[in-house]
Amino acid sequence: MGINPDGLAALITTTGNPDCHVILRGSTGGPNHDAASVAATLDRLRGNDLPARVIVDASHGNSGKDHVRQAGVVHELAERIGAGETGIAGVMMESFLVAGRRTSARR
Repeated sequence: MGINPDGLAALITTTGNPDCHVILRGSTGGPNHDAASVAATLDRLRGNDLPARVIVDASHGNSGKDHVRQAGVVHELAERIGAGETGIAGVMMESFLVAGRRTSARR
């Protein structure tokens, strides 16, 4: 569902986005930034005639939700890319001005 050029609700179809990518965030089951996980994702993309590129989220499940561990994830990725691994189009990181979880202020 979408909005057509006249502003009316309509079924919209496209030919797809040639610039798409998959973001590997990890999960409660563990990280998925390792070489085998990246390769498997790229193989699945290629097998479906999609652009073979991923972005790795160094935060969330890939760092065990520990912001300090993001640097280690990025360092590992940099070493692999430097050694010739292809398909990693980018890295996502979270910035923290203050460590800890964000909470709402209560009055």
